[in-house]
Amino acid sequence: MKLIHIFIDSHKSIRSLHVSLGGPYCVDTTSDKMHIRTRADTTAYYRDHHCSAIIGANGVGKSSILDFIETSLYMTDSVGILFFFDDSDHSLHACCINMDLPETLSKTVASHDGLEDFAYEHNIRIVKINNITEAQSRLGYEKQYKHPVVQNRSLDNYSRLKSRRKRYFDNLLRYFRWSSISENTIEDVGFEFKFHDAIEKLDRSFTATKTYNEIQEQYENASRTLNSIKHRNRKDEHTPDNLTELLLAFNIHPIITDLSSESSTEVRHQLSLFLKYYFFKSLSFEYSSLQKCLEDSVEALRYSENWDIIKNSKTSISFSPNDIDIYRMQETLSRACNILRNISHHLCEIPRRPSANEIDIGYYVDDFYSVSEIIGLANQLPRNTLSNISWGWRGISTGEMARSHVFSETYDCLKKNKRDNTIIILDEADLYLHPEWQRSFLHSYLELLENINFSKKHKPQIILTTHSPIIVSDFLPDDIVSLTKDNHGVLSTRTSLGFGTNLTNLFIDGMHVDSTFGEHSRRVIVTLMQRAQDGSLTEFDRSLIKEMGNKYVRDYLLKK
Repeated sequence: MKLIHIFIDSHKSIRSLHVSLGGPYCVDTTSDKMHIRTRADTTAYYRDHHCSAIIGANGVGKSSILDFIETSLYMTDSVGILFFFDDSDHSLHACCINMDLPETLSKTVASHDGLEDFAYEHNIRIVKINNITEAQSRLGYEKQYKHPVVQNRSLDNYSRLKSRRKRYFDNLLRYFRWSSISENTIEDVGFEFKFHDAIEKLDRSFTATKTYNEIQEQYENASRTLNSIKHRNRKDEHTPDNLTELLLAFNIHPIITDLSSESSTEVRHQLSLFLKYYFFKSLSFEYSSLQKCLEDSVEALRYSENWDIIKNSKTSISFSPNDIDIYRMQETLSRACNILRNISHHLCEIPRRPSANEIDIGYYVDDFYSVSEIIGLANQLPRNTLSNISWGWRGISTGEMARSHVFSETYDCLKKNKRDNTIIILDEADLYLHPEWQRSFLHSYLELLENINFSKKHKPQIILTTHSPIIVSDFLPDDIVSLTKDNHGVLSTRTSLGFGTNLTNLFIDGMHVDSTFGEHSRRVIVTLMQRAQDGSLTEFDRSLIKEMGNKYVRDYLLKK
């Protein structure tokens, strides 16, 4: 069962609008009478899937058309008809919303009162997928009512409840694993925590100071001890104590930076130098634990005679007891060490997989609640220590996550319901996608649908909205609904280019924009052309012309 045509007599600001969504038939109006007309069935082009695109400028009515479909499931004052084509027996059905089926169609189209009962009878599901964020939804995108026929799989829908976030996490994980198998990808998939090794940074920050010369031998002993701790615990990081000591070794430098940040700005550099000095002295003298060495460096602040080392630093500023709060520093240190210990215990208690890295250490964690717990602990760390830990889906960018969201939600909803008549609505399909990913979007999406292996009867229908001429170029012109508003606000459709059209023509004739230049540069170029014609180009004008990318236009203007 496919939705092939929408007639909206009245809904919001829309009046008397016909929207053809492909299929073997469409509805035409002549002399105020509707009649059915056959048209070429284009599903073979889309690998036997029913696909259409709705395009138009912002505010032209794309969302209102999609909203009419959902609104038709309720008691509404909107008026219109939704036309469906049944692939199994080639019959036509009209779901009439607050209006009667025109007599000219009554002999060829089965009439139904409303959409809700028809949707239940034919297992029609409407699945909405988009990357609209929570902040955007609160500016008016959000719908308060929900209908069982409609599945809202927008990004915002998963951001509010922990149970939904878990479902979203699991959906992504299943999709990544499935796609890595189907695409013969060897790369491991999972949510990764990475703990960065800051020992080298600690060494560089200390050896560059004059203070280093005073304890060079002690520093070298301490440095060897620190690296020994790192290598020894890295070989056996499966116990909580060993992993804790390893994480502390990685985070000595950021922890000292956080401790120094507890003081006034003027003395932070000196205080950081002081703590490193006495940390290395403690570590070279007697090592029991790294936390103990850090505690010794803070404790050394209590004795004013220890401050003499600052006199040899590059700055003449000295600090007084009023500049530091030792108790607060001790609390910060204790909190950071306890949090790293708790993270280590948690990692050692759950299934995890190491990620390959010779410098840092990382783990893939596949359990949502464990991920949430570790992130919750990490976010309690002081700022610099927190910045030394990273997490995410294998470093996936915003654009990759946007694409993965659409694909993983499609995979999840279709894998579970192969026998439903599903209408997938992809709103703003190009959001966050790099142009190259826009270029391959439809091809990759159809591959995804093909790999799920539907029967021909239950293949999903795809309706997407987009502002991308690159995505539009993959659609046949008859499957593109191009919307426009006239000066009186009347909405209508017009012919659009698509398949086989280059992007420049698509911008102008397909997306119906006024220029392929940005408006600011277009106006500057017009002015330059006028000045060149008048022979009044300035030196600055000529320098701008030399920056132009089009060689022929550039040479033409400079000859004037």
